[in-house]
Amino acid sequence: MYYYVETMIMALLLQLMKGLAPLSRCASISSQDRYIQCSKVPTMHFQPGLLRLPIPKLEDTCARYLAALQPVAPSQEAFLKTQELVEDFQRSGGIGHGKGLV
Repeated sequence: MYYYVETMIMALLLQLMKGLAPLSRCASISSQDRYIQCSKVPTMHFQPGLLRLPIPKLEDTCARYLAALQPVAPSQEAFLKTQELVEDFQRSGGIGHGKGLV
C-alpha cells in the first residue's frame, strides 16, 4: 500500500515539474509499476523511417547460441545433446522458422 501511494505522489510531482499530460492520459499506474510513461507520440510513429536490420546467417546464430549455452549448461551430456539438435536444425536450413523475418 505504501509503495502505491509513493508511486502516485511521484507521478503527480513529475507531472507538475514537467508539465505532462494528466495522469488519466498516462500509462496505468499500479503498485507493480515502477515507471510512468507519458507520450504524445505513438509508440510505432517512427518505425517506417527506421532502416531494416540485416538478418544474421543461420550458422552465425547457431554458433553464438552454443557459445552462450556452454557455460550454463547443466551437464556436458545436456550440452552435447543440444549441440546435436542445433546441428540438425542447421542442416535443415531452419526451414519454416525464419519466414517472417525476410
